[in-house]
Amino acid sequence: MPTEPAESSRRDRIADAVIDVLGRHGSRGLTHRAVDRQAGLSSSSTSYYCPTRAELVKLGAERLAARDGEMIAALFDATPATPQGLLASILCAWLSGDTLVLTRARLELFLLGRSDPELAQTLRSIRANFVELAAMITIDKANAEFLVAALDGIVLAECCLGDGDVSMVRAEQLVVPLESFLRASL
Repeated sequence: MPTEPAESSRRDRIADAVIDVLGRHGSRGLTHRAVDRQAGLSSSSTSYYCPTRAELVKLGAERLAARDGEMIAALFDATPATPQGLLASILCAWLSGDTLVLTRARLELFLLGRSDPELAQTLRSIRANFVELAAMITIDKANAEFLVAALDGIVLAECCLGDGDVSMVRAEQLVVPLESFLRASL
Protein backbone atom coordinates (compact mmCIF):
# COMPACT_ATOMS: atom_id res chain seq x y z
CA MET A 1 0.00 0.00 0.00
CA PRO A 2 1.46 3.41 -1.00
CA THR A 3 2.32 5.92 1.68
CA GLU A 4 0.14 8.99 1.93
CA PRO A 5 2.75 11.52 0.64
CA ALA A 6 3.48 9.33 -2.39
CA GLU A 7 -0.26 8.94 -2.97
CA SER A 8 -0.75 12.71 -2.70
CA SER A 9 2.19 13.36 -5.00
CA ARG A 10 0.83 10.95 -7.60
CA ARG A 11 -2.62 12.60 -7.41
CA ASP A 12 -1.05 16.04 -7.84
CA ARG A 13 0.94 14.75 -10.81
CA ILE A 14 -2.24 13.39 -12.37
CA ALA A 15 -4.13 16.61 -11.61
CA ASP A 16 -1.37 18.71 -13.18
CA ALA A 17 -1.47 16.44 -16.24
CA VAL A 18 -5.26 16.91 -16.47
CA ILE A 19 -4.76 20.68 -16.43
CA ASP A 20 -2.04 20.47 -19.07
CA VAL A 21 -4.11 18.24 -21.38
CA LEU A 22 -7.15 20.52 -21.02
CA GLY A 23 -5.07 23.65 -21.63
CA ARG A 24 -3.23 22.28 -24.65
CA HIS A 25 -5.78 19.96 -26.29
CA GLY A 26 -9.16 21.08 -24.97
CA SER A 27 -11.81 18.97 -23.34
CA ARG A 28 -12.07 16.67 -26.34
CA GLY A 29 -8.45 15.68 -25.82
CA LEU A 30 -8.98 14.76 -22.17
CA THR A 31 -8.80 10.98 -21.89
CA HIS A 32 -7.29 8.68 -19.30
CA ARG A 33 -4.70 7.64 -21.86
CA ALA A 34 -3.73 11.26 -22.63
CA VAL A 35 -3.37 12.01 -18.91
CA ASP A 36 -1.28 8.85 -18.39
CA ARG A 37 1.03 9.99 -21.21
CA GLN A 38 1.26 13.58 -19.99
CA ALA A 39 1.97 12.47 -16.41
CA GLY A 40 4.56 9.95 -17.59
CA LEU A 41 2.65 7.07 -16.00
CA SER A 42 2.01 3.58 -17.23
CA SER A 43 -1.22 2.89 -19.07
CA SER A 44 -4.35 2.85 -16.89
CA SER A 45 -2.60 4.45 -13.90
CA THR A 46 -4.98 7.40 -13.83
CA SER A 47 -7.96 5.04 -13.90
CA TYR A 48 -6.90 3.74 -10.48
CA TYR A 49 -7.18 7.24 -8.96
CA CYS A 50 -9.99 8.58 -11.14
CA PRO A 51 -12.08 5.77 -12.65
CA THR A 52 -14.34 8.19 -14.56
CA ARG A 53 -13.67 11.17 -16.78
CA ALA A 54 -15.81 13.28 -14.43
CA GLU A 55 -13.46 12.42 -11.57
CA LEU A 56 -10.47 13.42 -13.71
CA VAL A 57 -12.12 16.75 -14.44
CA LYS A 58 -12.97 17.35 -10.78
CA LEU A 59 -9.41 16.50 -9.69
CA GLY A 60 -8.05 18.94 -12.27
CA ALA A 61 -10.49 21.67 -11.21
CA GLU A 62 -9.57 21.33 -7.55
CA ARG A 63 -5.86 21.41 -8.31
CA LEU A 64 -6.27 24.41 -10.60
CA ALA A 65 -8.14 26.25 -7.85
CA ALA A 66 -5.28 25.60 -5.43
CA ARG A 67 -2.67 26.75 -7.95
CA ASP A 68 -4.70 29.87 -8.79
CA GLY A 69 -5.00 30.72 -5.10
CA GLU A 70 -1.23 30.43 -4.63
CA MET A 71 -0.53 32.57 -7.68
CA ILE A 72 -3.02 35.30 -6.72
CA ALA A 73 -1.71 35.42 -3.15
CA ALA A 74 1.84 35.84 -4.46
CA LEU A 75 0.71 38.64 -6.79
CA PHE A 76 -1.10 40.43 -3.96
CA ASP A 77 2.13 40.31 -1.96
CA ALA A 78 4.48 41.36 -4.77
CA THR A 79 2.48 43.84 -6.84
CA PRO A 80 2.39 47.64 -6.78
CA ALA A 81 -0.18 49.09 -4.41
CA THR A 82 -2.49 50.45 -7.10
CA PRO A 83 -5.52 48.39 -8.09
CA GLN A 84 -4.65 48.94 -11.75
CA GLY A 85 -1.14 47.59 -11.20
CA LEU A 86 -2.50 44.53 -9.44
CA LEU A 87 -5.05 43.82 -12.18
CA ALA A 88 -2.43 44.25 -14.90
CA SER A 89 -0.12 41.87 -13.01
CA ILE A 90 -2.90 39.28 -12.71
CA LEU A 91 -3.71 39.53 -16.43
CA CYS A 92 -0.05 39.33 -17.40
CA ALA A 93 0.41 36.28 -15.17
CA TRP A 94 -2.69 34.51 -16.49
CA LEU A 95 -2.04 35.30 -20.14
CA SER A 96 1.66 34.62 -20.59
CA GLY A 97 4.17 31.81 -20.48
CA ASP A 98 3.30 28.44 -19.01
CA THR A 99 0.42 29.94 -17.04
CA LEU A 100 -1.47 30.54 -20.28
CA VAL A 101 -2.05 26.76 -20.39
CA LEU A 102 -3.66 26.95 -16.93
CA THR A 103 -5.88 29.80 -18.09
CA ARG A 104 -7.02 27.85 -21.15
CA ALA A 105 -7.69 24.84 -18.92
CA ARG A 106 -9.79 27.06 -16.62
CA LEU A 107 -11.87 28.20 -19.60
CA GLU A 108 -12.36 24.58 -20.71
CA LEU A 109 -13.50 23.68 -17.20
CA PHE A 110 -16.05 26.49 -17.20
CA LEU A 111 -17.47 25.18 -20.47
CA LEU A 112 -17.60 21.63 -19.09
CA GLY A 113 -19.37 22.93 -15.99
CA ARG A 114 -22.29 23.95 -18.17
CA SER A 115 -23.37 20.30 -18.46
CA ASP A 116 -22.02 18.98 -15.15
CA PRO A 117 -23.86 20.32 -12.07
CA GLU A 118 -21.26 19.00 -9.60
CA LEU A 119 -18.41 20.61 -11.52
CA ALA A 120 -20.45 23.80 -11.86
CA GLN A 121 -20.79 23.93 -8.07
CA THR A 122 -17.02 23.52 -7.66
CA LEU A 123 -16.44 26.28 -10.22
CA ARG A 124 -18.95 28.60 -8.50
CA SER A 125 -16.98 28.13 -5.30
CA ILE A 126 -13.73 28.96 -7.09
CA ARG A 127 -15.30 32.04 -8.64
CA ALA A 128 -16.64 33.12 -5.23
CA ASN A 129 -13.04 33.09 -3.98
CA PHE A 130 -12.06 35.40 -6.85
CA VAL A 131 -14.96 37.71 -5.99
CA GLU A 132 -13.77 37.82 -2.36
CA LEU A 133 -10.31 38.80 -3.54
CA ALA A 134 -11.77 41.42 -5.88
CA ALA A 135 -13.72 42.83 -2.94
CA MET A 136 -10.35 43.69 -1.41
CA ILE A 137 -9.85 46.05 -4.37
CA THR A 138 -13.39 47.48 -4.58
CA ILE A 139 -15.82 48.69 -1.94
CA ASP A 140 -18.69 46.25 -2.25
CA LYS A 141 -19.63 42.82 -3.54
CA ALA A 142 -21.56 44.12 -6.56
CA ASN A 143 -18.48 45.99 -7.76
CA ALA A 144 -16.33 42.93 -7.06
CA GLU A 145 -18.73 40.77 -9.13
CA PHE A 146 -18.48 43.26 -11.99
CA LEU A 147 -14.70 43.37 -11.78
CA VAL A 148 -14.42 39.55 -11.94
CA ALA A 149 -16.86 39.45 -14.86
CA ALA A 150 -14.84 42.12 -16.69
CA LEU A 151 -11.60 40.21 -16.11
CA ASP A 152 -13.28 36.98 -17.27
CA GLY A 153 -14.26 38.74 -20.50
CA ILE A 154 -10.78 40.15 -21.06
CA VAL A 155 -9.19 36.75 -20.40
CA LEU A 156 -11.62 34.97 -22.72
CA ALA A 157 -11.05 37.47 -25.54
CA GLU A 158 -7.27 37.36 -25.21
CA CYS A 159 -7.19 33.54 -25.03
CA CYS A 160 -9.46 33.09 -28.02
CA LEU A 161 -8.55 36.06 -30.20
CA GLY A 162 -5.18 37.27 -28.94
CA ASP A 163 -1.74 36.53 -30.32
CA GLY A 164 -0.56 34.48 -27.34
CA ASP A 165 1.63 35.83 -24.59
CA VAL A 166 0.43 39.12 -23.11
CA SER A 167 3.18 41.50 -22.03
CA MET A 168 2.88 43.76 -19.00
CA VAL A 169 2.49 46.72 -21.37
CA ARG A 170 -0.47 44.99 -23.07
CA ALA A 171 -1.95 44.01 -19.70
CA GLU A 172 -1.77 47.64 -18.57
CA GLN A 173 -3.58 48.68 -21.77
CA LEU A 174 -6.28 46.09 -21.11
CA VAL A 175 -7.06 47.50 -17.66
CA VAL A 176 -7.25 51.15 -18.78
CA PRO A 177 -11.04 50.95 -19.38
CA LEU A 178 -11.44 49.66 -15.82
CA GLU A 179 -9.58 52.59 -14.25
CA SER A 180 -12.58 54.93 -14.04
CA PHE A 181 -14.65 52.10 -12.56
CA LEU A 182 -11.95 51.41 -9.99
CA ARG A 183 -11.65 55.10 -9.04
CA ALA A 184 -15.41 55.31 -8.56
CA SER A 185 -15.60 52.14 -6.48
CA LEU A 186 -12.84 53.00 -4.02
